Amino acid sequence: MRNALTTIIQFAFILILGANAYGQEKISWTDLSLEERQILQQLENQWDSLPPQRQAALRRGVSRWQKMQPQEREQAQVQLQRYLTLPQAQRRTINQRFQRFNSLSPVQQRRLRSVQQRFQQLSPEMRKDLRERFQQNNRARRAEQNQKRESGDSASTRQSSDARPARANARPIRPNSPPQNQRPNAN
Repeated sequence: MRNALTTIIQFAFILILGANAYGQEKISWTDLSLEERQILQQLENQWDSLPPQRQAALRRGVSRWQKMQPQEREQAQVQLQRYLTLPQAQRRTINQRFQRFNSLSPVQQRRLRSVQQRFQQLSPEMRKDLRERFQQNNRARRAEQNQKRESGDSASTRQSSDARPARANARPIRPNSPPQNQRPNAN
């Protein structure tokens, strides 16, 4: 179900972004099946002006949509509506992340999906802890970058990169393993 939901989110972004796919020839509106035309009916007037890559991507999206269960379609529509109500700046950030993800190799994409699934399987407390550590690390990194910008000294830039704080996610956290930096209780 997650894969289907991911697929529909990708379909929505393809609609919004006009993602680049491999070069193909234009697809005539009449070459689409009746079901494809019904799903894409809002694009009928624009169809001939769309680039062939976007036409092919939309057609693939329709194919994935048709394979979804009704419940998955409903969830995807809710997520799309939620996305469309976001402020423009937030949508732009999401689109940039989506484009970066799509530019990764399939192996890297699978790895990231696996990390996301492992994160979702953690307890809520552990997820909260990881988010907080991530945010703290980002704040420290931003402060360091601001300091570098303000100093403008290339020598200090080289030195400060060596003194960068340890990454919060450098050591994977396993939900069933005890924390490694705590001493055993003395009874």
